[in-house]
Amino acid sequence: SPSPPSKPPNPNSPPSPKPRPSIPLAIGFPFCDCASYSGSSFPWRVAVANVTSVRVNNIMADRVCVRMYVDPVAAAACNNALGSCCGEGLQKFEFVANGRCKGSILPFTLSTSTEIKSSFMWDSTHPVLKFSRLDIPYADGLAGGASLCFSFKGPSCTKFSELCPGRGCQTAVFSTVSANSPNTCCPKNLVLGF
Repeated sequence: SPSPPSKPPNPNSPPSPKPRPSIPLAIGFPFCDCASYSGSSFPWRVAVANVTSVRVNNIMADRVCVRMYVDPVAAAACNNALGSCCGEGLQKFEFVANGRCKGSILPFTLSTSTEIKSSFMWDSTHPVLKFSRLDIPYADGLAGGASLCFSFKGPSCTKFSELCPGRGCQTAVFSTVSANSPNTCCPKNLVLGF
């Protein structure tokens, strides 16, 4: 039987939003030598907790808080044969980012520390934003994790969606530094939720 005729578009409905430009997933990220890149070797995860609007330097900009935690399901299934990182703390995490945002981010705060940390940097060869020297113990990760918050200040970027537009932020988490390897386990994932 023939299908019914389609309805004409409603002239009063707002136009569909334009899709945000997408930064392609970075081939080879994280750009360092790790014993394991598998999520099965290191149960730490990163998720966006919230994004709020704050006034910085007389402009409105995003304040982003991410939660870093040990996923109990991943911890139960963790495979130490892939890097011996199952019970390790979290040393750092990285975002593949829009290089245009370099210089647009303020120092960050960490819920497990009273100091304002400025030990974030941009990779010298790739547009990667790194938050390092986190030193979050595994036990803290199991007990709910830690929150890391940072704000944009402009001028190039004022929104989290500008840092990693498109599908979300490609991230990697890194185990604590050991005598054997500076980056033993560094699995990557895609962080959504903004």
